[in-house]
Amino acid sequence: MQTVYLDILFLTNWIIDYLLLLVTAGFAGRPFRRRRLALAAALGALLAIPAFFWPLEGGTALLAKGLLCAGLCALAFETLDPRQLLRLGLILLAVTLAFGGAALALAAMTAGRELIHIQGGAAYIDLPLGTLLLSTGAAYCLLSLVFSGAGARRKGSFVQISVSLSGREARLKALRDTGNLLRDPVTTKRVIVAEKKRLWPLFSPEERRALEGLDAGNAAQVFQKLGQEGGRRFLLAPYQAVGQPGALLLTLRPDRVTLDGQPSQDYLIGLSPSLLGLPEGACAIIG
Repeated sequence: MQTVYLDILFLTNWIIDYLLLLVTAGFAGRPFRRRRLALAAALGALLAIPAFFWPLEGGTALLAKGLLCAGLCALAFETLDPRQLLRLGLILLAVTLAFGGAALALAAMTAGRELIHIQGGAAYIDLPLGTLLLSTGAAYCLLSLVFSGAGARRKGSFVQISVSLSGREARLKALRDTGNLLRDPVTTKRVIVAEKKRLWPLFSPEERRALEGLDAGNAAQVFQKLGQEGGRRFLLAPYQAVGQPGALLLTLRPDRVTLDGQPSQDYLIGLSPSLLGLPEGACAIIG
């Protein structure tokens, strides 16, 4: 291999990582911000420099690649949820391995074997900068065309919700999730699960003090603390959770709920004791 230029090495891997993250978002149907993708790709490109010159081997290399994929996904898609990171990381790893195989096949079939060098999971393409940028633009346009429908899906993935109670109002950004099938068995209404502190504007100081101690296992005790007045506003809905058989979710019966400006009487609001780890500032999940 001829002389390796660090700027070309960095730029090549920044471009590749950005496109790989873009493809991952398309396959996962994951909303994203381009700045976050660019930042994660830059981190991946920086780490590619030592990986190229001092490559790891065997199981250590695979473990390092898996951890890197998880880290880049956490940065790119703004989540620390272990399940989401596992899913996104596996998709990114699969896309990366597929890209590496395709690049090696292309190099073997053409004179590219003298132009494309892959080492330690990092790629170096010995092309003039102008040619590299032109090729990147073409690849980006092609991927944007392939995943053009993803943008429309992302716009439809979020709902602006307004919740009113006793003249007070809280505004929430909710992520649509077809896996949220939770209904209250008494009212048969569907349940929007929201981070409790985003609902603080709805509650009196006494109610906030009672709700401050709400966690995954004490919904019934908090319900009792809310007393008779709270009993008219709050309900307990059973739900299934891993490791929590017969769990209860404290739900709020609001005066009014609007979804993207349209009023609806079909929803209760479930209070999540913890952060939901959703993308793009969302703090609630709607089925």
